[in-house]
Amino acid sequence: MIFAIAPIEINQRLTPAANGSSPIASDLQSEAALATPDRYAPVTPEGISMDPPTQAPERLSPDQLRDRLTQPLAIGVLVEQPHIEVKTNVAGEIWANGAPVAQLQAGVADKAQFVAGKIALYDPTGRALGVYSGNLTVKPDTATTASGTPAAVAVNNHPYRGDMEIMVDPQTKAGLNAVNQVPLEQYLYGVVPSEMPASWPKEALMAQAVAARTYAVANLGRHSDRGFDLYSTTADQAYQGLADEASTSTQAVDATTGVVVTYEGQPINALFHSNSGGHTEDIKDVWGFNLPYMKGVTDYDQAAPRYHWIQDFTSAQVAAAVKHLGADVGQVTELHPASTTPFGRVSQLQVVGTTGTTVVDGNKFRLALGLYSTLYQPTPVNSPGQPLPTDFRFDGQGWGHGLGLSQYGARQLAANGENYKQILLHYYTGVALTTLV
Repeated sequence: MIFAIAPIEINQRLTPAANGSSPIASDLQSEAALATPDRYAPVTPEGISMDPPTQAPERLSPDQLRDRLTQPLAIGVLVEQPHIEVKTNVAGEIWANGAPVAQLQAGVADKAQFVAGKIALYDPTGRALGVYSGNLTVKPDTATTASGTPAAVAVNNHPYRGDMEIMVDPQTKAGLNAVNQVPLEQYLYGVVPSEMPASWPKEALMAQAVAARTYAVANLGRHSDRGFDLYSTTADQAYQGLADEASTSTQAVDATTGVVVTYEGQPINALFHSNSGGHTEDIKDVWGFNLPYMKGVTDYDQAAPRYHWIQDFTSAQVAAAVKHLGADVGQVTELHPASTTPFGRVSQLQVVGTTGTTVVDGNKFRLALGLYSTLYQPTPVNSPGQPLPTDFRFDGQGWGHGLGLSQYGARQLAANGENYKQILLHYYTGVALTTLV
């Protein structure tokens, strides 16, 4: 998934009981996680492209693969900010042009501000320390605190391992980016519990760790035009840094160190999602191109909170979503799936209105309106005394694009006794698990 396009909701998530009887179906932590959309939900960040990727990851040599395991990742944790506060939990320094320009006391914040295309740096009292046309790098002086906890750099009070680079967004020149420079395995310490509750079965967490590692290795450099490799959101993988780390998820990362999913010796485009609604999809039927390992398989997600769902939207909301996609049909009166995938997802939707009829892309409509998935049936709802529909009800299943690993399915399979290898080999077709050392 190294693509020269703006990010879309690539990995959309999150948990399982094949018959609905599993005790994990009532896991309140999972429900709470699902209620936090920018951490667990399949939400596309506002303003980004809704076009799907159009190609597979580039092929890598064995040396390139090994390099990707050892070189730090650059994670965009803040983008286009007018100002960013930075501090460390140990003594630290801020560097510019290869030399330190400011000393940091533990727990005391300096401020970087975007000013006329440059970075203005201020100390905690507001005193100006300098204006810089290049990047600033915030570095802790030691690897751990006196109590042995990891050293961290906090941006706007969110702590992260590793160093933090502050830069003017190289693409838009419209604000400051905070880019976390962090080793791959330490990055995964923050990703796995941000993507999957740390209370879930160990084998499910291990499957998530391998999928997340594979995605990162395959996508290094994906957003180099923005100055980093990956977003810290579901545009790539949710990454909340040090604050989300948990011993169980860290153990899952450590237990699978260096393991990635490969197809013909290459890391795969390890897509994952919350749950499919009973059956995952072939990628060619969803995004129009083929990946031989991304085939539809039975999902074990019946215990997922959104295995079945109902969403109601007003006719005006539906019309606004259609207009966002470039069509204006007046007041929407009818919605009909014009084409569906073999497993029932809406790939093209016919929209009938008072001033015209159009057909829109099912995935783009789903994102524009905020539907949980494209696996639904729409029904018009007429209010008393109104000749035209005032609302539309969408009766659907699943959460996310339905491609690759189902997180709720992984949870159920783990609860049923399957190990992480069996889980991954179920959801990705014809692959192998490879340890890169």
